[in-house]
Amino acid sequence: MSNINFKTWLIEASKDNDKFVKLLKLMETDSNFPEDDGKDSILIYLRVKNAGPEIMAAFEEAWEEYTKSK
Repeated sequence: MSNINFKTWLIEASKDNDKFVKLLKLMETDSNFPEDDGKDSILIYLRVKNAGPEIMAAFEEAWEEYTKSK
């Protein structure tokens, strides 16, 4: 079981999955991106930012993989 947070996990996962790169760039460049690991807070943030369907789909896939890795 891993105690790695979502952002750290995404950095590693993006090396192997190009679908996650745009999400990671948003996460790294926006200082308002939620620091906690709550799915709901990240989803709300993405909706407020009007993230496109590609980023929303990438988040859902990334979150599923992330939770499986825990």
